[in-house]
Amino acid sequence: MKILVTGANGQLGSELKKISPNYNFKWYFTDYNEFDFIHTDRIDKYLTTINPNLIINCFAFTTVDSAETHKESADILNHIAVNLISKWSNYNNCKLIHLSTDYVYDGTSRIPIKEDDKTNPINNYGKSKLFGDNACFFNNPDSIILRTSWLYSSFGNNFV
Repeated sequence: MKILVTGANGQLGSELKKISPNYNFKWYFTDYNEFDFIHTDRIDKYLTTINPNLIINCFAFTTVDSAETHKESADILNHIAVNLISKWSNYNNCKLIHLSTDYVYDGTSRIPIKEDDKTNPINNYGKSKLFGDNACFFNNPDSIILRTSWLYSSFGNNFV
């Protein structure tokens, strides 16, 4: 099995890279230095070259405040690129695990959120991530979307 991990130098990608030798798979790790997903016209060719069986999509435009002033970049990375990846994965019978965020909700719930609760993002970051989630749902209904509020890791910034 060939596994492509995008966002390989982020928190989750770095953790996956660290544990990958323990698993007998062919791993491919990419980050923006190797392949920048902002170049959406190159995504199909890049994925076809690797031809993975599984994509773990960890890349994103994650700076919430900057997503307000860099709306186009946030939309390209969090929505347009994810749209193309999910189409490619469905067409090529590739499993897709997509990392998302609880920012697709408005934060007002007083009870734990369920996966089918109504979304209501209140900022551009949440909106761009929700558009990417919806693209996954639409293009590849077998996608797995993981919405998290924070990642804890031995890499990067952690508030613990």
